[in-house]
Amino acid sequence: MSDGSVRPVGEQLRILVVGDSRRIETALNALTTAFDAGELVREHTVSDALERLADADAGINSVVHCVVCEFGSDCTSLDDSQLRTLEQRTEVPIIIVTDGADIAAIDRALEVGATDVVNPGDSRALVATRVRNAARQFQLTVGRRASESDDRRSRAVLEQSDALVFVLAADGSITYASPAVESHLGYTASELERTSLKRIVHPDDRERTAEIVTAVSTEPLGSSERAVVRLGDGAHSWRRVELTCVNRLADPELAGIVVTATPTPGATDDTALERGEEPAASKFESGPEQATDTATAIDEHDRRALLESAIDALDDGIAVLEDDVIRLVNGTLVDLTESQTLVGADLEALFDADLAATIRERAQSPVVRWMEPVRGTLQTDGDTIPVDVVVTPLPGEDDWTLCLIRDRRQSPAAALETVGQTVSVLRQAESRPQIYRAVTDAIRACVASELAVWYRLESATLSAAAVARADDQPPAELPPIDREQVNTSRLACESPTAFDGAALESLLEQAGIRAERVLVVPIDERGVVLATSSDPMAFEALDLGPPTALADAAAVALDRLEATTTARDCRRTREHLETSLARERAVRDVERALLEAATRVDVETTLCEGLVSLAGEDGANGSSSDAADDRRTPVAGIDLAWVGRVATGSETISPRTWAGTDGAFLESLTGQVDPRADSPAGRTAATRDSTVIDDLEAVVRDQREPPPPLESALEAGMQSMVSIPIDNGDFQYGTLTAYATQPAAFDDSVRSTCEHLAQVAGYAIGALERKQALLADSVAELEIVVRDDTEPLSAIARGLDSRIDVRSVVPRSGGGSTVYCTVLEPTPDTLRAVADDLEAVAAVRFVGDGPDDGQPTPVEFTITDSTVAETLAEYGGVLRSITPAKSQSRLVIDLSSTVDVRAFVRTIDRAHSGTELLARRERDRSTPSARAFDTELRDRLSERQLRTLEAAYYGGFFDWPRASTGEDVAESLGISQPTFSRHLRVAQRKLFELLFDEPADEQ
Repeated sequence: MSDGSVRPVGEQLRILVVGDSRRIETALNALTTAFDAGELVREHTVSDALERLADADAGINSVVHCVVCEFGSDCTSLDDSQLRTLEQRTEVPIIIVTDGADIAAIDRALEVGATDVVNPGDSRALVATRVRNAARQFQLTVGRRASESDDRRSRAVLEQSDALVFVLAADGSITYASPAVESHLGYTASELERTSLKRIVHPDDRERTAEIVTAVSTEPLGSSERAVVRLGDGAHSWRRVELTCVNRLADPELAGIVVTATPTPGATDDTALERGEEPAASKFESGPEQATDTATAIDEHDRRALLESAIDALDDGIAVLEDDVIRLVNGTLVDLTESQTLVGADLEALFDADLAATIRERAQSPVVRWMEPVRGTLQTDGDTIPVDVVVTPLPGEDDWTLCLIRDRRQSPAAALETVGQTVSVLRQAESRPQIYRAVTDAIRACVASELAVWYRLESATLSAAAVARADDQPPAELPPIDREQVNTSRLACESPTAFDGAALESLLEQAGIRAERVLVVPIDERGVVLATSSDPMAFEALDLGPPTALADAAAVALDRLEATTTARDCRRTREHLETSLARERAVRDVERALLEAATRVDVETTLCEGLVSLAGEDGANGSSSDAADDRRTPVAGIDLAWVGRVATGSETISPRTWAGTDGAFLESLTGQVDPRADSPAGRTAATRDSTVIDDLEAVVRDQREPPPPLESALEAGMQSMVSIPIDNGDFQYGTLTAYATQPAAFDDSVRSTCEHLAQVAGYAIGALERKQALLADSVAELEIVVRDDTEPLSAIARGLDSRIDVRSVVPRSGGGSTVYCTVLEPTPDTLRAVADDLEAVAAVRFVGDGPDDGQPTPVEFTITDSTVAETLAEYGGVLRSITPAKSQSRLVIDLSSTVDVRAFVRTIDRAHSGTELLARRERDRSTPSARAFDTELRDRLSERQLRTLEAAYYGGFFDWPRASTGEDVAESLGISQPTFSRHLRVAQRKLFELLFDEPADEQ
């Protein structure tokens, strides 16, 4: 694939790199990536470079389009004097390589004569692009000068030749006459210009001359007519010439009819001379018989000239054969074969062997005129051209055969065949590049252009999607074009349209294309194909049907491909959703099983079995989808899963239960709980972060002494693994470790599923432990110190300077909680002062009749912030009292004996820093039957119903007379009075059902 270098089509750039320095080597490496090897020339010294440039100017070496050298003081660099000399001796652009930080050197180089400056530290693409642009600009300038020089040379040749050449307007007036008219006819060119050709034509030939001028002016561009007429000079002498008139009216360079006057054979001044006032009659002075012979000779000559003109004007080639030898060819065949030595050659020199044999056979067939043209190839210098040949024996000539050769590349049949083949390709195309390439190649073939380019129009940049060139042209890759820097108005045509190259000059220059004519073929709104030609008259008489059909077929193919792609994407999305839905259903089933488990062992077993079963669910779902789509990504499965617990006191972790295959090695598996442990499960237990190993084999191979847990897993066929903590808040219950026999099986999706199920298992184990705590016969009474000044209940105790006995803490629906407690002999003023001082206290009121001397008084605090009581309740603790003690508070807590006290204290410390355990006392529950009743009641009541019942009870709603109304209790809970009434009624009904459930069951 090309490096994307820009060069004018059909011509190679030549870059001269001078020097041996490090900077020059860096610049040369950058140019090597962007230019072909033949485009870079290296000279090591300045003198050698100057000598090569001199040879290039003299035509000894190839033209140099750009010089790249270093500007400095060492021997391989140009100094000021050398750079100035080089700039004066050549017009080649000079690119200086120097350090971008040396501003003074850059300014001096540009002042002396450098074209541009590049920094070797810049990107390779930038260095190559700047050199390429300078070389291409110089190449274009040289090309324009050469073209102008060729025009001047051609005009000079014409001015110095002895040929009589005229250029006529459509009405026959002379717009140009060659200088030779003065020596032949005695008129100067200026005398004849702006006059009619009839002025110098014999009166008897004027009507005929006017007819051929009119006829050729109405015919297509390039058509010609010939006639023999007499031209007169200023001395009234007449000479016979053959006029060849060629229609070039549509040629912008000529805009006229080119007339060439060639003296006829044997027509000397003496034989062509006629004088007198009636010159038309003088030709019959020799008598009637002689006049008849002369007229017959003139008619025969004219007939032959007309026949030759007609044969040469044919668009098809003509070859006349005598046996196997070519005796006559027309100009079209000569141009087609690019050979001047066809006459006298054998048949095989013109056609391939099979075609030559068929021509011989048909030349002898009496029904050859009824046969279809024979198809084969025409031989040219180093190439072949597909042709159709019509073979016709000449009547009355046994050994003479006429062959009409038609170039199939330009024939309507060939264009139709190309369109048909392209449509077949487009019907099977599976990608946009295939469509771009097929249509671009077909358009170039149908219009016989030198180059065809498909440009995409979807973005602000015109990028070449496909490039097609003539078979004899080197490959090219065209650069992207910024649409804002070129005129693209000509590209907005609705049908194929031909333009002069000047109309698209800016676009062609940016693309590095030289063209005189451009055919623009729009492809719907998706793109445009530009077909270019160096022929100024190209695409004039072109049949636009084939390119139009190809453009329509391309639009349909792109629509079909887009629809197919959309359908395929929808199918993949549907299959992905079906797979995800199946996995989610399986995950939900495992979740339900975890939450319904009766014991911790059941939870751990269900977790392992559920993870292993997920792969089966995904596989089942995949098998039910479209099996024909083999591009579907298979779901990696979990082959083995185990749950480990940390052994109390030993700080080791080992498997307690597992599910899957090849788990025998787990029986002896034990790992240390340490952040740097070899066992992934041990590290996870210590850090409480997931550990993933995507390639077990690589990890084991890269370690001198592989960890036994990893080595055992690898020996069992496992290739990847993940270890995930099982916890609930700050309570850790172990680790979940899963293995797979495929590498990198635990991607984000699979790992997220494992972590989610491990979290659900942690919640389930925590719920089971809390339930077990409620049913336990003993309770641990903890006494802890909290040094959190911001904790609301501690602040209230310090403000009252009295112990607070907490009766109940009811969470509020809008956040915060309502605390029912008793305080010894509080005063209303003290309560209000505490409430006013603490922002977290929204309201405070007495519950009941108010303070009673010597007795604890029930008080209700409405608190907007979270309290330590809520934190304790979340992890199974019940706050009994708070006693202020200087800058700290002493809390008495009831905690089930089954709860890990150390973990519990660590959890409280994270929420309220400075927490410290002072004492722990064990005691039996006083009313086990009441605890069983309480547990059953809590199971039946919802959280809101339990809150409502507690708030009503402790708020004095059931007292007589009532200490609080329903509105008071509802306001303390942050809910409406109807909502309070509804929750209270439901809670009372469930309470009464529990009290009288035996009669209800019997009924």
